[in-house]
Amino acid sequence: MRGIYGRCHSGDRGRERSARAVPACATLLCVLVAAALLFTSCGTRELEPSLQVKVEKVADRLMGEYRAPGVIIGVWSREQGDFTLVRGLADVKSREPMDAGLAFRAGSITKTFTGNVVLQLVDEGRVGLDDPVDRYVRGVPGGGEITVRMLLNNTSGLFNYGEDEQVIAELERNPERKWTPRELVEVATSHPPYFPPGEGCYYSNTNYVLLGMMIEKVTGRTFAEEVNARVAETVGLADTYVAEGTGLEGVYSHGYGLLLPDDEELADLTNHMDTSIVWSAGAAVSSMEDLRMWAAVLAEGELLEPGTVREMKEWVDLPGAEGVAAYGLGVMKFGDFIGHDGMFQGYNAAMFHLPEEDATIVVFANVSDASDPALLAFLQIAKDLFPGHVTW
Repeated sequence: MRGIYGRCHSGDRGRERSARAVPACATLLCVLVAAALLFTSCGTRELEPSLQVKVEKVADRLMGEYRAPGVIIGVWSREQGDFTLVRGLADVKSREPMDAGLAFRAGSITKTFTGNVVLQLVDEGRVGLDDPVDRYVRGVPGGGEITVRMLLNNTSGLFNYGEDEQVIAELERNPERKWTPRELVEVATSHPPYFPPGEGCYYSNTNYVLLGMMIEKVTGRTFAEEVNARVAETVGLADTYVAEGTGLEGVYSHGYGLLLPDDEELADLTNHMDTSIVWSAGAAVSSMEDLRMWAAVLAEGELLEPGTVREMKEWVDLPGAEGVAAYGLGVMKFGDFIGHDGMFQGYNAAMFHLPEEDATIVVFANVSDASDPALLAFLQIAKDLFPGHVTW
């Protein structure tokens, strides 16, 4: 999986940094919970101790091998019980402990919001899955052959702008630069496509930037407004929003990583880079509880018509992971788990739901690494707890 996600996230590596307020515990119970840093949801059955130990070993690896200062892992299962583990630090400088209620950058999990908004527009008859892209966004070479469906499932063949050498160099020189969606698309289309439309699969942020542009064209509102109205407010995701600029709102974890590839020490990257570089492909902020709710709503298709859910779950194998990982319309599938992972340098998260067991796994580590440790952590937890539903 390392090879796949080293490539797939090459355009999803922004870096951010900002001071944050420290939440005050309002009750003694809250204080005890924060001190324990290890707890289960009130009134629910706990995951059995032997399985808790397996989750703890995954956290050990995140903090050891991948040097994550802090980790949040949540498991919720109708049959096996619930377990939330919180370890380490949210802010290395102040020594503020990690907390399950803190917000964090969700990276490419943003694509699930983007995809779901597009599919809602399909249900409303305002967009067609097999409509050509140039019906909504002009100036895309091959836009008459590339369809909305191809953007959603990464089969358009469009070059991933995040792999452009000039973009990479500019991000190192001027990380706070603001990029327009059109600029990103123009970078992508200055390169030849990976393959003709519909004749392959390549994970490309360009697809989801175009979808964001399409959402704004069809609705007449900003992408952030549409995500807020159609997803965050509808589902009740109190901590979820599309970030702009270099800052975060409210109470959040800091994020850490290597400022340059040859660095050895982790740097605080919380607000190092402007989120416009990822926009509708990766600028969302969320929290553990929000992703727990959203993973289930997404996988069960609760905001969509049944026919559209079936379209969403038409899977295309990801190259190099055939039989293990596949991409649908704004969603990923590993075994029987449906969801997505994401990385915005300094932050790494994964959320997946298993409909057959009504089970959800959320992983967050406040460190970025090309090997995508949050995804690897999810894969291990899924294998340990739900071996009958995995293919790895």
